[in-house]
Amino acid sequence: MINGGGTPFTFSTVFHTYYRVHTMPVTIRGFRGKSGRKDGEPFTDEAAEVVVDGRLETQRLYRDVDGAVSWETQSAKGGAKQLTLTKSANLPDIVVWNVGAAGAEGMRDMEAGGEQRYVCIEPGVCESAEARVGAGETWVGWQEVSVKML
Repeated sequence: MINGGGTPFTFSTVFHTYYRVHTMPVTIRGFRGKSGRKDGEPFTDEAAEVVVDGRLETQRLYRDVDGAVSWETQSAKGGAKQLTLTKSANLPDIVVWNVGAAGAEGMRDMEAGGEQRYVCIEPGVCESAEARVGAGETWVGWQEVSVKML
């Protein structure tokens, strides 16, 4: 993002990325001990894994995630694959989301059973801090996802 103006500005953002999965549940690792919001309420996650099953809505925001996050799913050709997400330090937060079966019913742009075929794992700047872009400066954030066949 380039600030071509004469004054600095702040903003928040997430990279709203949907990852296709072939079967639920999806097990995500990398949030143990991280604080944030679960269904809008403050919490600290002490579990080693977050399980997204597509039946119930999953809505979590983790603050200050500084390491890699990984999850496993089946590949389109069978077998399993592990995906690992790394991100720039200026994206301190990660949102994990799936609408769940009840939420999917009210979404016009989701096909029947669509909640069983995706998980969102979204790095961003949404609660830990705001991103700031000075006058004439550029802000760059990035994510990288690697795939390993298991």
